[in-house]
Amino acid sequence: MTRIFKTLIISALFLFNGIANQAKAEETPLVPSLIFMENGVSHDLLLEAVDAKVVIRGLLAETTLTMVFSNPHDRTLEGEFLFPLPEGTTVSGYGLDIDGKVVEGVVVEKQKARVAFEKEVRKGVDPGLVEWVRGNSFRTRVYPIMPNKSRTVMVRYVSNLLSVQGEGIYTLPLNMQRTIGDFHLKVEVIKGTVKPKIINGLTNFSFSKWEDRFVAEAHEKKFTPNEDLRISLPNLPAQLISIEHDGKQDVTFVIHETPTIPKLPPQAEPPKRIGLFWDASLSRNNADREREADFLRQLFTRWDKLVVDVIVFRDQPSEMKTFLILDGKTASLEAYLNNEPFDGGTALSNLTFPRTVPDRHRKATQPSIYDLHLLISDGLGNLGKHLPNNSPVPLYTVASTNDSDHLKLSHIAESSGGDHLNLSRQDPAEAASIVGTSHFQFLGAEYDETAISDVYPKNKQPISGSFQLSGRLLTEQATLVMRFGYRGGVEQRIPVILRRSEASDTGLVPRFWAQQKVNELALFEELNKDELLSIGRRYGLVTPGTSLLVLENLEQHLEHDIEPAASRPKLRQAWRAHKMIIEKESKQVNEDKLERVVALWQARTSWWEKDFTNWQQTLKEKRKERAKSQGSAEEQSAVQHSPQSVMAPMSSSPPPAPSLDKDMKDEASTETDAKATITIKAWDPKTPYMATLKSAHTRGRAYESYLDQRAGYGQSPAYYLDVANWYASRGEKALSHRILTSILDLGLDNPALLRVVAYRLMEQENWDEAIQLFEAVLTLRPEEPQSYRDLALALARRGENSSYQKQNAVQASHDLTRSMELLYKVVLKDWDRFEEIELIALEELNRLIHMSERLPERVRTALKVPNMDKRLQHQLDLDLRIVMTWDTDMTDIDIWVVEPTGEKADFSNRLTSIGGSTSRDFTQGYGPEEYALRHLIPGAYRIQANYYGSSQQKLTGSITVRAVVITNFGSANEKRQDLTLRLPVAEGVADIGTVELLAK
Repeated sequence: MTRIFKTLIISALFLFNGIANQAKAEETPLVPSLIFMENGVSHDLLLEAVDAKVVIRGLLAETTLTMVFSNPHDRTLEGEFLFPLPEGTTVSGYGLDIDGKVVEGVVVEKQKARVAFEKEVRKGVDPGLVEWVRGNSFRTRVYPIMPNKSRTVMVRYVSNLLSVQGEGIYTLPLNMQRTIGDFHLKVEVIKGTVKPKIINGLTNFSFSKWEDRFVAEAHEKKFTPNEDLRISLPNLPAQLISIEHDGKQDVTFVIHETPTIPKLPPQAEPPKRIGLFWDASLSRNNADREREADFLRQLFTRWDKLVVDVIVFRDQPSEMKTFLILDGKTASLEAYLNNEPFDGGTALSNLTFPRTVPDRHRKATQPSIYDLHLLISDGLGNLGKHLPNNSPVPLYTVASTNDSDHLKLSHIAESSGGDHLNLSRQDPAEAASIVGTSHFQFLGAEYDETAISDVYPKNKQPISGSFQLSGRLLTEQATLVMRFGYRGGVEQRIPVILRRSEASDTGLVPRFWAQQKVNELALFEELNKDELLSIGRRYGLVTPGTSLLVLENLEQHLEHDIEPAASRPKLRQAWRAHKMIIEKESKQVNEDKLERVVALWQARTSWWEKDFTNWQQTLKEKRKERAKSQGSAEEQSAVQHSPQSVMAPMSSSPPPAPSLDKDMKDEASTETDAKATITIKAWDPKTPYMATLKSAHTRGRAYESYLDQRAGYGQSPAYYLDVANWYASRGEKALSHRILTSILDLGLDNPALLRVVAYRLMEQENWDEAIQLFEAVLTLRPEEPQSYRDLALALARRGENSSYQKQNAVQASHDLTRSMELLYKVVLKDWDRFEEIELIALEELNRLIHMSERLPERVRTALKVPNMDKRLQHQLDLDLRIVMTWDTDMTDIDIWVVEPTGEKADFSNRLTSIGGSTSRDFTQGYGPEEYALRHLIPGAYRIQANYYGSSQQKLTGSITVRAVVITNFGSANEKRQDLTLRLPVAEGVADIGTVELLAK
C-alpha cells in the first residue's frame, strides 16, 4: 500500500470484521487498537489510558472515547488506528494530540481536505483525516509515535441502541484482555424513566438519579477489562420520543416505535418462476457462502416446484442457466454456484431484471412470467453506473457481509416493492420467510407540512422490531401519524404528539436526524453534492461530501484556506486576520499564470522552428567538449539529477545505429509510412506466478492456476495485470477483461488502481469503460493535472474513432469539445507541482484543433473550440513523439531515448544535436515525460524507462508505466502504439521499444 493510501483510506462507517457473519439479536463489537507492523506482523501498542463518556437519550447514544497509546520501544513507530463501529453509526468527532492537547478535526469539503492532507504528507508532516468511502471501516494513520512517548486519539460517534424484547441494549467495546493504566468511564441516561441495569462489565458500576438523568461513573488504575460493558434500559415503552433544540430556532425529533405486528394476512400463491442474480465479482470473496446457501435452502423448501433462472454476473453477466427445484432440493444449484469463482469487477448497470422469460429460453412446459427476482450481492459496483434499472417485479436483495452497501441494496429492493435482507444480522430462516410474502412494514407518515418537515425515512421500511422516524418540528406542537401494515392495506395508524416545550440539548437528536438525511441523499451523491456538504459542515459529520481534518498550525490553515475549528478560538481569529491579506495577493498570482505559460510556449515554438540540419557539427563539438572533461570523469561520475544539467552522456566515437535486440523476435511492428516502423518490445514480466501459470496451461489448467495463486499474490494489482495481459495476447478477451477489472476490487475509490485499469482499457480501445474510470479519477483527484489530461485523451480517442463517429456523430463532437476544454484547464489552472505540464497539454490541444478541420461535417458542425489566447495557438507537427506516464505518486521515472547518433536524450541532456527535446523532469510522480523530434534522421531510436527512485512505500509492489509512441504526430498519417508495462521496485532501466527509420 502506498504511503498516501495507507494514510488516506479512512472511512466513517461500520467496521465489523470477523463478526459480520454472526446473526444474533445483538452484535459484539471489536475493541479499538493502535497497531504497528514489524517484519510483516502486526503488534498492538500499549493502551496507557482510556477516558470514555457516554450520553444516552431515548434509544440514541453518543460515545466519546479518548485513548492514550504508548510506545515502549527505542525507535519511532508508525501506527494505524483501527476502531469498530456498528452499522448505522455516525462519526461526529475525531482528534489527535498536538503539543500535548487533543485537537479536534474541522469539517472540510472532502476533496479540499484530501488535497491538504496529501500535500502535508509530501512535506513529511502527518495530519489526521477521517473520510467517507464505500465499505465499512474506520482507520487512520498515527505518525510519529516517538520512542518511549505516547499519542492520544479521540473518536466520537452516535449510534442506535439495539431493542430486544422491550429492552434497549448499549454496548461499549472493552473486551481488551490487557491492562489499562488509567481507566475512566462516565455514562449519563437523559430523561430515563427506569433505572438502567448493568448486564455485564464493571462490577462496581451502578447508576444513581441526578436531576433529569441517571448517572454512573467509575475510575480505576491498572484495570484489565475482560468483557464488553453492556447496559440495559429495561421496561421500555413501545414508543419513545426524543425532542431537542437544533441551534437557536430549529427543533428536531426522533420517534422510536415498536409496533405490534399483527397476524400475517393470507399468503399469495407460491411463485412458479424466479430470477436469481448471483454476484461473483472479486469483492465478494469474503461472502459467507454457507449462510447464503442456507438461505436458499430455507427459501426453496417453502415451495414444492419452482423454476429458477440463474444469471452469474461480474464485469459482464453470464448466459442464463435454468434449474428445476423440486421439494426444496437445491444440490445441483448449489454445486453450480460453488463452482463459480469470485473474480472480476462489478457492473451492476449491466443487469436487466425482466418481467418475462427471454424468448430463447422459453419452454412450453414452464411458466414464462417471473413472479420475483433475487439479487445476491454486496452492492459494490465499480463499472458503469452504480445502480441497475428498476425491476418490474418485486426484487429482494441479499447480502451476507456487513461491509456491503446496504443503503444502495435497500434502495434497489424497495424501489421494486421488495425488501433488503442482511444475512449478517438476520437468521437465514427469518430472511427466507420474508421473500414473496406481504411483510409488515412502515408505509409512510401523515403530517401538516407547515408544522413538520424533512421526515426520514421517506420510503417504505420492513419492520421486525423497533423503528426510528426523525424530522423537524416547525411549530410549538404538532401531530404526526405513522402508518404500518402489509402491502395492500394499512393495519395500524399510530399518532404521535410532538411538543417543542419538551426539547433538551444533548445534540444527539439533531445529529441522528442529519445522518438519516445524509443516508437518503448519498444514494445520488452527485445530484445532492451541495446539500451533503452543507449538512456535514453544520452538524460536524463525515458524509460523502465532507471529511474531518486535523491540522497543526496557522501556516497550514492559511496555505490550504481552511478555517480552524471553533474549539481553537485564538487560532481561528489569527486565521481570519491573515486571510484578508492573502486574498489581495492571490489576484496578482492568477494574472501572472497566463503570461508564464505564454513565455514557455514561445520557447517551445522557437525549438520547433529551429534548424538542426547542421547536427553533425553540433555533435562533433559536444564530443570534443566531453573529451576535455574525461580527465575529471572519476570525480564527476555521478551526474546531478537535475533538469538544468546539460551534460550529454554519449560514446566518444560515433557508434553504428542501434539494431533490434535478439530477444525482440516476437514483437509486433506497425508501419506508419513508407519510411518508419514502430517496434514495441513485447512485455514479459518473468515472474514466478507467470511461469507456474504457463506450465499449468499445457495441462489445460491455466485459469485454475491463476485462482490458486491468488492466495499469495492476490493483493498485488500487478498480478492481475500480468495475467490479464497474457490472456489478451492469446485472444481471450472476455477472460482478460474479467481478470483486469478484478484490480478495481482491491481498493474502493483508489485512483492509482482506477488509472491502471483505465490505461489498459485504452490499449484495448474500450473507450466507454476507460472514460468512466477516468471520470471517477477526476472526481477523486481534481487537484492533479493528470486527471484532466487522462480523461481528455480518452475522450479524444473515442471522438476521433471513425466507426464511433458514424454511429454517434453528436456524442463524438461532444467528446472532442470536452477534451479540448479539459486540456485548456490543464494549461490555465495553477498547479502546486508538475511544472511545465502545460506545454504537453498545449501540444495535444493544438493538435486536436488542427485535426478537427478534417472531421466529417456531421461531427464538425457541433464542435466548439475553446476561446484560446492567440499567443498559444500553434500546431507543432512532429515526426516522432513519445509520452510516458506511470501510476505511482512521489516516484521519479525518466524517459530515455538513444538516437541513431548514439546520443542519449534524457533529463540531463534535454536537447540533442539532431533536435530531440526531452520535457521537464517530473520527480514526484505520474509524469507525463515527453521526447519530441520534428525531423527524424535514418536509424533506430531506442526507447527506455529508467526507474530512478521513490519516496514512498509502493502500493503495487511495482510501478505500472504506460508509453505512447506516435509517428507523424498531428498529420493525416499519424500512427501510434501503446504499451503498459511494469517496472520492478529496484532502480534500473527497462527497454520499451524501438522506432526505426530506413534511409530513402
